[in-house]
Amino acid sequence: MRTRNLLAAGLALALAGATPQAAAHHCFDTMFDADAPVALSGKVLAVQWINPHAKIYVRVEEAGRPAQDWVFWAGTPNTLLRGGASREMLRPGTEVSVQGWRGLDKACPESPVTMTGVCTADGRVLTLADGRKLFIGSTGTNAPPDAYEGPRAPAQAASTAGAGAETQASWCPQQRAAR
Repeated sequence: MRTRNLLAAGLALALAGATPQAAAHHCFDTMFDADAPVALSGKVLAVQWINPHAKIYVRVEEAGRPAQDWVFWAGTPNTLLRGGASREMLRPGTEVSVQGWRGLDKACPESPVTMTGVCTADGRVLTLADGRKLFIGSTGTNAPPDAYEGPRAPAQAASTAGAGAETQASWCPQQRAAR
């Protein structure tokens, strides 16, 4: 049974990586809720290293509640690698804590990767069990500012410092009034 589930998950990952992306990019407000921050801990189930966003699947288990699977949207695979992430450090079973913002779709629809209901969130900071922190967020998407002070890939550092703020407004029509 376990082998069958692993084969199904592997096939789903392979198919997901082979399909064309429906949209080139998006603004934060079209998919995520800046008023619904999340901070969750769990084990990595899988990582999709695909463009335009890597996706990190995490199973969260809390006492007295059923396990819940989450998919955290992250930056591009290249940005994650340049920022210090590696395939080795994000293997299935790795304990992580992730901070970000909940997706607008609160229904947690079924995922072909995990075969269960999966809640969506925009990942910003991933913390490994040894305390190392990685900025995993996308930049230039009009996402809320964060308090992450750790290392970033060079392009992330420029974008989060405001270099892309002027161009965000031109392609993010649904800006929040508070920003």
